[in-house]
Amino acid sequence: MTAAAQPVDPLSGQLQGYLDHLTVERGVAANTLSSYRRDLRRYSEHLLARGVDDLARAGESDVTDFLVCCGAATRRTAYRRCRRSRPAP
Repeated sequence: MTAAAQPVDPLSGQLQGYLDHLTVERGVAANTLSSYRRDLRRYSEHLLARGVDDLARAGESDVTDFLVCCGAATRRTAYRRCRRSRPAP
């Protein structure tokens, strides 16, 4: 018998839960979900590089630094990316 597959990284389960919420509860379009998944994957990589392995421990500076790293050139882009970075309560 094989062990259950482990998440690729410690944040993937939390982020997948949010993506599932968007699909089931919010009914977002497939293209929107794909875009969110891509941005959240980048956010996860950013957090892990900073030693953050739980979204509950991510702080404002983690989000701000992520947006700077992404080159969020406009306020609207920064806002959109920031909204994706916060799982639903």
